[in-house]
Amino acid sequence: MRSLLHFPIALLCLSGLGLGSPVQSPEADSPYTVLNARFLANASARFPVKIIQDRLVVTCDVSTKARRLPANLFIDFESPSTLELHNKAADGLKSERDDGSTIPITVHLPGLEFQVERRQIGDDEYLDRFTKWHSIELGEVAVIGTLGGALLADFHVTFDLAAGEVILEPRAELDPEGLPPSAAAGTQVLDVNIKDGLVWMPVTLGVGKSARTGVMALGSGRYDSTLDANVAAELGHHAGDVGKVDLSGFDLGEYLALRPAEVPFVHPDGALGVTGLGFLEYFRVEVDRTNRRVLITPTKDAEYPESDLEFFQATWDEWGPREDADALEAFLTKYPEERLSAEAAKALLDTRLIQGAGKESVQKALEWADATTPEDLRATAAMDWMDTCSAFGYPEYLVMAGELGIQSGREDRYPNAVHELHARVGETQLEMGLGLEAWKHLLAAAFGIPEDGRVNLGLGRYYESQAEEFAAAGETRRALGRYRRAFSRFVQASIKADSGPAAIEALERVQQRMTAAGSSEASFSVDLVERMIAGKVRNFGAATRFKPDEENSGSKVALVEFFTNGFYGTEERGGAIGGALAQEGLIQHFPESHVAFLSYHLPGPALDPLVNDLAIARAQELGVENPNVQVIDGSRGIQGAGKWRDAEKIYEAARKAIGESLLSESADDLELDLAAEYVPPSTDHPAGSISGWVSLDGPEYMDLRLYCVLAERGVLFPGGSGVVVHRMLARAELLSMMDPAETVGARWVPDGGFQEIPFEVGLDAIQVQNEACLDRLMDGGAGTVRKLSMQLDPRQLVVVAFVRDDSTGQVLQASVLEPEGVQALREESK
Repeated sequence: MRSLLHFPIALLCLSGLGLGSPVQSPEADSPYTVLNARFLANASARFPVKIIQDRLVVTCDVSTKARRLPANLFIDFESPSTLELHNKAADGLKSERDDGSTIPITVHLPGLEFQVERRQIGDDEYLDRFTKWHSIELGEVAVIGTLGGALLADFHVTFDLAAGEVILEPRAELDPEGLPPSAAAGTQVLDVNIKDGLVWMPVTLGVGKSARTGVMALGSGRYDSTLDANVAAELGHHAGDVGKVDLSGFDLGEYLALRPAEVPFVHPDGALGVTGLGFLEYFRVEVDRTNRRVLITPTKDAEYPESDLEFFQATWDEWGPREDADALEAFLTKYPEERLSAEAAKALLDTRLIQGAGKESVQKALEWADATTPEDLRATAAMDWMDTCSAFGYPEYLVMAGELGIQSGREDRYPNAVHELHARVGETQLEMGLGLEAWKHLLAAAFGIPEDGRVNLGLGRYYESQAEEFAAAGETRRALGRYRRAFSRFVQASIKADSGPAAIEALERVQQRMTAAGSSEASFSVDLVERMIAGKVRNFGAATRFKPDEENSGSKVALVEFFTNGFYGTEERGGAIGGALAQEGLIQHFPESHVAFLSYHLPGPALDPLVNDLAIARAQELGVENPNVQVIDGSRGIQGAGKWRDAEKIYEAARKAIGESLLSESADDLELDLAAEYVPPSTDHPAGSISGWVSLDGPEYMDLRLYCVLAERGVLFPGGSGVVVHRMLARAELLSMMDPAETVGARWVPDGGFQEIPFEVGLDAIQVQNEACLDRLMDGGAGTVRKLSMQLDPRQLVVVAFVRDDSTGQVLQASVLEPEGVQALREESK
């Protein structure tokens, strides 16, 4: 208990508000970060804590007005942070408004609730890994963040790990002048200094003339108590074994092995180190920040950790960190199951790889890593060992690590771990030229994760290599059989973001080789792939079809322009997928005689290969900034992104808006006409060309602009959004390609109220223009992108013309036409 109690308290608020704030000393810490603190019973909160993998963890809830989440949080007394939260947790809590302003987050501890105005960003990768590795100890509740020192500074804090608890109370008032502090028997009262938010305790290292004085910060963020490595070296004890470590009459040298480390803090009295959870396991520590003192009470007898010291001796010498594999192996042989054994095994593997050790030594290091890992996590851990071997450039050792982990696959708490290992080993062996061995591992992986893109890509490559061997040997029938298997696997791989780009290239390659081998099967196309992936990707079908009549439509053809990006969101979290599915339904519902559709890919949030100058120019004309909108007739914006389950809502909103557009009389005075033909490859246009004209009859006084856009009905690109087939993709504006003076479209320059503009553009010229756009964006820092799906497929071509009123930006009329010759090409390729 504290020597002076402050009763009662209802609220702790920002000191500037003056509501229930305790009196602070002249050297008070920064203003309160905790808002609206409420103790639920007494004027203190005692909550259970536990040490899990050298971290202090408390189970609690966090909430906002939108949601309440169960959580585990680290308690990090030396951290300068307030409340750190994982980004996903913050998103789930809806802790920020659309305008970027924050919503207070409430922390619900046993016996105490308080708010924090805004969270700080946590280390998502570390938090995810910690939760995965310690899910059972955590009660299957994720660690989502940290209660930091800046937040705990608002309380009188007591660490009583012997009782398995931490106690938070209101900050004390200043002692009455002249009244000495009281303490229970056996408790030492230590005056401390507070600097940069840290509680610094005076410490003396050694005895006599060689003694070194300084301060150590009180911490709870790590288990080991650290000693500045430079100080340890100066004292001639590079492993931290400096002898007596006097803290308020207690010799920490009898309790702890100090770990040499870099101390990231400074103090004018000399920052010697930071205490850890090992110290708190031996002492009850009560922190009275207001009166600048700490009360220290021993809770159990000293027991020096010899194994800790020997680990530090194996990893530090007079020059600093030590890379001595033999010393690490000796430590592991003597201490195979101690707290630091797993860390020693990891260091041993790293050291062997750094030194370029032979197979036998690396195998032994891997076996130590396996032996020091919990039995139900060895397959999971093997993924890390494989990453380590890969990082050092040893694929053969990566295979060894994976096969070692596979042996424990049945016992692993994560059933997919063994399949992931098979996949990774198989991929690596395929690169090493070990085809048969790779096939066995990849096939084993396919049984567990049949839709995994990397597995299917690997199997496709194996079957393709077999087909090439049969073809070289003149066994055409067997070669075609293997090509078919490869093609099927590549199709399955093409719908996944991590394997899709390579799979699309492979599909085109295999199709060419099948044709060369005499295959008469359907050639590779978007339509073929779409049939093969039916049921494996999200789709949306319109329940009804628009039936035009005099009451629901007139002469107006509506234009719907969809702005998106292949990496906008994910299938799980939502983004482009919602808008793309809605667009799919709209295209089914409305006939081309009444509604024209175009989609454009913008360069953000990440560059994708379907971005082009037309998309950027049209977005600028319409004032579109983000790839999440559908624009109807150049004037009305409709939601164009969301979760896949939002597709129907987006579809209905757009369908209603389009229906209103079809009743517009804006096209009554205009007559837009269009002709187009696909011209097969020639000397001038090796990839073929599109030729035709667009014409307009209308009032001469109007400020109009004509557009003629070449689009593809479907383009394959599996980005990260979950969208695989991108529909009605705008590839180029043909009129501006004919007249370089125009940025996009052509001005209305009528002669007697009529204007006709011819065009003839090679498909190869469009590809060159689009690739040049990507090059320019990459050179400008927009990111990097693999140039996939750049070549236009004549079987997918469609032309969309429209007329825009330059004075208002409104699209007055549109027209859709499939070029002559395209239908015949589709029939030929079936």
